[in-house]
Amino acid sequence: MGKTSTEIIYGASPVIESLRAGRRACHEVLISLGRKESLASKVAELAKDRGAPVRYVAKEEIAKAADTPKHQGVAARVDPYPYVELEELVRSAVADPRKAFLLVLDGITDPHNLGSLMRTAHLMGVHGIVMPRDNQALVTPVAVKSSAGASEYLPTARVTNLARTLGYLKEEGIWIAGLAAPGEKTIYDNNFKGLNIAIVLGSEGKGLRRLIKEACDFLLFIPMEGEILSYNVSVAGALAMAEVVRQRRSS
Repeated sequence: MGKTSTEIIYGASPVIESLRAGRRACHEVLISLGRKESLASKVAELAKDRGAPVRYVAKEEIAKAADTPKHQGVAARVDPYPYVELEELVRSAVADPRKAFLLVLDGITDPHNLGSLMRTAHLMGVHGIVMPRDNQALVTPVAVKSSAGASEYLPTARVTNLARTLGYLKEEGIWIAGLAAPGEKTIYDNNFKGLNIAIVLGSEGKGLRRLIKEACDFLLFIPMEGEILSYNVSVAGALAMAEVVRQRRSS
């Protein structure tokens, strides 16, 4: 049997949250010899609770292992990110009495944008993310760092055919709201109250693909008053998710 592949996640928050979440095995924690004592003790204690060995090494060794100098003196060797099955994610989401809340990504290629979206989604109470297997950034250590560790709590499913998946979500009683300009109405004019909802975001350059637009129940846009053409996709996603939460809380 071949050795299971592992990866290095880095940064204080990603390592701490990965240890707390416990969704993937941690094989080793690296702490810089010059790391602040209080943080080093916190990480070491969490690693001990998980049964993961801790090594205190030079920051250069961590930089080499993580392939970046921006590691904050902390890294961990862990199993690859644990994607979930779509059906498992949907079943959990629709069982929530607060109503299902999903984020669907149609080809987000920048891992920093993916990480930022995961961070916001987790904080907004999104049940999970659905994204295609192809032409889509994966939950790599870069995305984990950009998510500040939120990725370790957020279930994420990869699917082969996104348009067909949207049809499946509809069959499960989930309404599909695509962000596109021009859209039918703004996110502020749409009623999200009492609905199982999935927000769909398109790629950074091209937005939603035609087939994905056609699969949406409605297309929404975010008003703009400036001179430039569009919001960053992670900002657009944050605004849309926040509006869903605002309306749900107001009801």
